[in-house]
Amino acid sequence: MALRVALRLVVALALLGGVATGAFAGDTIRVLTYNTHGLPAWIAGDDPETRFPKIGELVNRFHLVLLQEDFRFHALLRESARHRTITRGNASLRSACPICSGAGLTTLASDPVAFDGSWNVPFETCSGWVLGGSDCLASKGFQLARVRLGSGAVFYVVNTHLDAGEGSEDRAVRAEQLALLRRVVETRAADAALILAGDLNLNEAQPEDQALLGEFQQALGLANTGARARPGSDWLVLDYILFRSGSDALLELRGAGEDPGFRNGEEPLSDHPALFAEFVVRPVGAVGRAPV
Repeated sequence: MALRVALRLVVALALLGGVATGAFAGDTIRVLTYNTHGLPAWIAGDDPETRFPKIGELVNRFHLVLLQEDFRFHALLRESARHRTITRGNASLRSACPICSGAGLTTLASDPVAFDGSWNVPFETCSGWVLGGSDCLASKGFQLARVRLGSGAVFYVVNTHLDAGEGSEDRAVRAEQLALLRRVVETRAADAALILAGDLNLNEAQPEDQALLGEFQQALGLANTGARARPGSDWLVLDYILFRSGSDALLELRGAGEDPGFRNGEEPLSDHPALFAEFVVRPVGAVGRAPV
């Protein structure tokens, strides 16, 4: 705790010094997190083959894109997404299961964002094969990437999708998944700036879920951007964009919310809102450490 407080003081002093001297040039980046509902049509209840090319075109508005449930229609997304770097999450851990899938995670990056190392980590637990969200049919996990911007700023980004369901077993699994995520972040990105986003399946209306989220944020020193669906919408608050500044980069939040353009006429392109946050990212001191 003392180390984290000291780090925040150093970051604050560096920011003040940079503002005073104009020494810290920054990059503005737009970040999107979006659960694409990329399930087969008979499960999704709509036409994913029509939706995914449109999603691929719309994500071009953002420098850093974190997608979840990108299971069956990734090729259609790639037809219109023009990002320079695209990484996929871990493959299925259940090779004997013909209907099982991998994590369904995809991270896309375009200038000024450049990856400088990435890792896929599958979760060790799941809950539900038929009920409770059927999460065990997918080998959920998270993507962790080290990012370097043109200004020299270095930070880490996490894209994840936690266990769904509202039962006590589902919530216990989410707690274990958050614990693994925390351990890996503390090991690989201990004092680094961080953007962590995805479908956390932590319902804002459920006190137990919010207790898990609060504990996780406090442990890693993360702030909530407040990205959420527009007022008056019927979306549950399950998706989040969290962030912190660190030893190599200062993250200044400029805005966050829902991108209302992810629609096909009157219908949304997914069963989740498309949430965004805009940051100005400034380097702190020297360029940064070598990848872990």
